[in-house]
Amino acid sequence: MKKTTFKLTMIALAVVGIMLVSCGNNTGNDASNTEQTESVEETYACPMHPEVKGQKGDTCSKCGMDLEAVAEK
Repeated sequence: MKKTTFKLTMIALAVVGIMLVSCGNNTGNDASNTEQTESVEETYACPMHPEVKGQKGDTCSKCGMDLEAVAEK
């Protein structure tokens, strides 16, 4: 009886271990989707203070001008 319980326990631990290892590997499509998302996003900056950056609809914290889309270098 003890040998059967031990074997079942070891099998259960092996299955759980395999599941944990396989679920932790997400280097596939997620990485490429992140790269595509980042390349689509635009950067916004103040025309007079280019160091002030933000998102669409934000205003410059120094002069209050609307931030404009700028080309990535």
